[in-house]
Amino acid sequence: MPVACACFHLVPHKMTWDDAQKYCRANHTDLAIFRTESEYEALENPCGLDKYCWIGLHRDDTNAAVWNWANGEEVSFTSWATNEPNDLWRNENCTVMENKLWIDIPCHIKFESLCSEDDLILVKEEKTWEEALEHCRTLQTDPDSKDTHFNHLYDLPHMHAEHNNRYVKDLIQNAQTKEVWIGLRFLAGNWLWVNGFPLEEQLLVCPKPKMNCGTMSKTGTRLFRDCSGRRNFFSRNTSPLVNTTLNKTLSHTILSNPTIVKATLIKPTHSHFNLQISRIILQ
Repeated sequence: MPVACACFHLVPHKMTWDDAQKYCRANHTDLAIFRTESEYEALENPCGLDKYCWIGLHRDDTNAAVWNWANGEEVSFTSWATNEPNDLWRNENCTVMENKLWIDIPCHIKFESLCSEDDLILVKEEKTWEEALEHCRTLQTDPDSKDTHFNHLYDLPHMHAEHNNRYVKDLIQNAQTKEVWIGLRFLAGNWLWVNGFPLEEQLLVCPKPKMNCGTMSKTGTRLFRDCSGRRNFFSRNTSPLVNTTLNKTLSHTILSNPTIVKATLIKPTHSHFNLQISRIILQ
């Protein structure tokens, strides 16, 4: 499964880790970070076969046993090579990636760099959750897609708790509403991301009445709200291949639920709203 977006840029000019970070922050967002294992597993080898490149992982300044991402986020998973990290030279405080495996190495050595580009968009329009979803999916469509039901390039995003993501915390402060819509939805007795990415934690099995849509507050907390409320919202680029695969997975998840008698997936004629679960009739 490919990643949700082409969010990385390989810089062939060789630099130290510090210089690479400065370059990435000046020209992109930061040195590459990887938030979830499922997205990382879906990633093609961005450094190239058998090539080393810097990523944004480094030792904590106050605790050598702790590793953090360059933007301050905590590490939620690792992909160390065998016997790594080993601090072989006693100053291996930075990380390169080779064939998607991580190796600790001194920060002063020069390598190519992998920069990240967070293409998260804050839309400062106040819409209901479904209107926000439709807006995202009509921002741009893929003219080369053979499947017109799954050809959108933008979607309400899947987002994890963003307490440590400085970029998101800074961006959401510009919202004109206290919370913003994200792609979290309660359907057929299940919480799910509308772009099909799997949930990595358990959420309330039975939310309060009408509280079936997800928001994110300006502190990075996810909340459940009435879908008819009007808020600003996030949107993020999503590759056509991912959308095709994941949205079909989404519909399969709903249709395979044993409590469902019928689920209607429609594409309204008045818009390019590519996937809308419009009616679910339960036993």
